[in-house]
Amino acid sequence: MAKVHGKNVYWSLGGTDLSAFGNATDPERTADSHETTTYGSDSKTYHGGLLDGTCTVGGLYDDAASGTPQTVIEPALGTTVAYVYRPEGTGTGLPQKTVNVVITKYTESAPVGGMIMWSADLQFTGDVAITTQS
Repeated sequence: MAKVHGKNVYWSLGGTDLSAFGNATDPERTADSHETTTYGSDSKTYHGGLLDGTCTVGGLYDDAASGTPQTVIEPALGTTVAYVYRPEGTGTGLPQKTVNVVITKYTESAPVGGMIMWSADLQFTGDVAITTQS
């Protein structure tokens, strides 16, 4: 098993590659769990339920007029767009995850002693397609 560096991560929203503006991508998948314990049991039992997921993305603010997080993500707040995540970068045979997401939050942070940063929260909606790139 080879170790993989995060520097090659690719991700896009609504067909726009925003990788060059990001330095953090944190997808999270979860599943509901439903208790099914019955009388007389000594331990709880559970049954799996619906899958869910979110992702937080973030990076350095860029003041370019188009194709940046503030010009792509902020105007799309509250809408559903396609999210593509390639943890090992772009290339034939490498993994890719695709899911529609609702953009639920866009934040800009401007510390007095540092760079302006941005972040966004994405809520998965529907199934995640896990494939390899061709």
